Amino acid sequence: IMINRKFLFEHRPLFNIIIHRYLSSTKPTLYETLQVIETSKDVFTQPADTLYVFPNRKNVFGGQIIGSAVYAAQHTLTQNYPLHSLHSYFLTAADNLSPILYYVTRLRDGKSFETRSVTAKQDNRVVFECSMNFHRREKGNMEHQLPMPTGRFSVKLKSNLYNLY
Repeated sequence: IMINRKFLFEHRPLFNIIIHRYLSSTKPTLYETLQVIETSKDVFTQPADTLYVFPNRKNVFGGQIIGSAVYAAQHTLTQNYPLHSLHSYFLTAADNLSPILYYVTRLRDGKSFETRSVTAKQDNRVVFECSMNFHRREKGNMEHQLPMPTGRFSVKLKSNLYNLY
């Protein structure tokens, strides 16, 4: 790869910022990145300094917002149910200049399902909405496919994986 020296010289401050951030930052774990702080009942805050923005971008990574919304909703459950379904909508972009507040609404607490709605706001703007269902674990042997047939021909079949690329 040939790099134009003029380009590097013109963009040196930007490269210096990127290199400085990379070398001087301690990388947080995924758990630390998604963690939110409960400030009041069903209201959670994600500090601005934990919001991730890719280099040369100005918007917060959407996956972090989804993960933090799930984290906040899970802390309002009455039972330890795993996430069953999630529907989300990004309404406007968020930046890392101010914190994001997550408002959790308890829609239903049933015997096998708990439903939550999460609204994420930044600077009094709604940036994200989602609804989630959490379902209790169930024992069962439900399968969605037939078992692999056994026979003398199954061993001789060759994989087509190498022909795909």
